Amino acid sequence: MNPRASLAAAALALSTVTAVLADEPGKGPRETVSTTVGGKKVTIEYGRPPLVGQTVTEIMSRLPAERIWRAGVDRVTTLQTAIGLQVAGQKVPAGNYTLYLHVPDGGPWALVVSSDQGTKLKDIFPEALDMPEELADQLWPQLGMYEKIKAKEVARAPLKRGAAPKTPVERFQITLSPEAGGASTLTLAWGDQSWTAEIKAAK
Repeated sequence: MNPRASLAAAALALSTVTAVLADEPGKGPRETVSTTVGGKKVTIEYGRPPLVGQTVTEIMSRLPAERIWRAGVDRVTTLQTAIGLQVAGQKVPAGNYTLYLHVPDGGPWALVVSSDQGTKLKDIFPEALDMPEELADQLWPQLGMYEKIKAKEVARAPLKRGAAPKTPVERFQITLSPEAGGASTLTLAWGDQSWTAEIKAAK
């Protein structure tokens, strides 16, 4: 497949709230998850890449030296919160953010919350200028160039290693549990790994 066709196919992975409109091999559907914290809505929207016969360790071994992963596939992974949060003890004011993961070689993961909203696809790939405007203007993450937006980090929240899923998770999954005792649990699961963080209303 030529580069222009590849870009067009990747960009066509659109979503509504939780509906899958496209699901190519190696790509993933979009999904939205939400919960209520302190009486206010918290929402994450992300892409769900499959393992396709690989392990999570193998996939993460190909990250650039900065060891930052987009926490999904294709477009930016977003966090919208109508209330100030404490994510694993790190303060995140109410607002709209993008999410990344810091995945050090052999060390614990961390959730990176950034105020950078992403870069338009057409500003990354000139070929996208030939796409419909709604596709060319989609926001994509900074990959391999995270240093350019590092100053926009709002929080880097440490994640706790969870128990291995009973059944390996083929597609990367983010869940937000219902609030209980004043807190929700954010869980990231993929393959035989899971990572968690407590989310509470900021004091």
